[in-house]
Amino acid sequence: MVYKAPHSELECKLTLHTRIYFKPTDTHQLLYGSSFHPKHTIKGILKSQILRLKRICTTYRDFKDACHELYAVLKHRGYSRSLYRDTVKFVLNHDFEAERERKKIMEAYKLYLRNASTSGP
Repeated sequence: MVYKAPHSELECKLTLHTRIYFKPTDTHQLLYGSSFHPKHTIKGILKSQILRLKRICTTYRDFKDACHELYAVLKHRGYSRSLYRDTVKFVLNHDFEAERERKKIMEAYKLYLRNASTSGP
């Protein structure tokens, strides 16, 4: 965000930085990794939590700190270190916003083709 002062060429750039905050009463009651739920459910819980941290934290340092705090809790709930490490790498290397935009464009294109093929000359 840029604010220009009246009758001045001075510019003040403001940036908002955010990071995760866990309340002291937060018990991180997530599903046990050793539960009998399907493995994709366990993976999905971990992925959604790490993706949430990525979206909230504006700096990489804050993201890593939040991930370490999350894993400290999850390892006692049966989540493997390799699953955690692979999921963090996947979330960091994957551009979810661009993928969402591509899906919207493809849906619009499919709708256009469907309407073009049903409407005759």
